[in-house]
Amino acid sequence: MFFGTFYHSLDNKGRMVIPSKFRKTIGENAKVYIIEGFEGCLSIYPELHFQTLVAELQKLQYPNKNDRSYIRTIFSSMVELEVDSHNRLSIPKSVLDQYQIGADVSVVGVGDHFEIWNKDIFENYRSTASANLSDIADKLGT
Repeated sequence: MFFGTFYHSLDNKGRMVIPSKFRKTIGENAKVYIIEGFEGCLSIYPELHFQTLVAELQKLQYPNKNDRSYIRTIFSSMVELEVDSHNRLSIPKSVLDQYQIGADVSVVGVGDHFEIWNKDIFENYRSTASANLSDIADKLGT
């Protein structure tokens, strides 16, 4: 399981060292999959959890307009990456630019995957969400 928040820097080639707590879950020389996340982040899935995500996407009804939009957005955003021998991800510049991710990032564990955020955007998001946590909790499952 992925959990916690870590602060990292990307090098000038868009490489990021995976937090050591996440490496065991991902495995060595593994593949991971980037997809468009929510609120402006990148969601990173290890292969096992990615297969579960794809199975859930395949349950959606393509003829339904909302399902179709979601399917298209997610599948069109997918990028397959390999973790290198130094436990780094090399994120394509086009992906970093699209999500406004610069050198300083927040890496956030969220259960079956982790997210990469522009550090400032995540801090603003977390501040707002924390201030409203009680209200958010009240609306869970509704």
